[in-house]
Order: sequence, then C-alpha cells, then structure tokens
Amino acid sequence: MEDIKDLYIRRNEKDIVWNRVGKEIIIIMTREKDEKILRLNITAGFIWESCDGKRTVQDVVNDLCLKYEVEKTKALGETVKLLNQMGKIQLITFSPSPS
Repeated sequence: MEDIKDLYIRRNEKDIVWNRVGKEIIIIMTREKDEKILRLNITAGFIWESCDGKRTVQDVVNDLCLKYEVEKTKALGETVKLLNQMGKIQLITFSPSPS
C-alpha cells in the first residue's frame, strides 16, 4: 500500500456532477469519451465529501473513526484503497500541501 496518509486530497470538479441522494452520493462523470455514473455508500460518501483540499488522508481517517467508530488500521487501509481507485479515474488529486 502506497503511503499517502500525509497527502492532501481534493475532489476534481471538472466534468463531474455529484449530489447526495438519501444516504448515498451519486457522481456523474461527464467526460466526452468516459461517461460514468458512480454510487457511493455512506462511508465512501463521507470520504468523498471530505476531499476538500484542506484535509490529509490521515485527517479523513481520524474523522471517519470518530463518526463511525471503526478501528483506525482498518479504516486507513480501506480509505487508502478507495482513494487510490478514485485517483486512477481522476475523481481526486493528491497534493503535499493544502489547496
């Protein structure tokens, strides 16, 4: 697992529309050649909403643990996995400094 816990995370707002529907987040990627619709469950949605460019991965994990009472090591592993997947499809970007 790549060590990204000290990096800041920011949602990519270009060609993306998203909204909360009940407990889920619906993301519509409107790129010309890569249109997708994604549904995030409650915890993935919490992580998505936390990607504001002002929080590190570790900050988000800490908040997640407080809100959902999950074990920190498991939360870190699952969060990093999700964020890496989001990064691969350009939903988020990582930065060493806040934006």
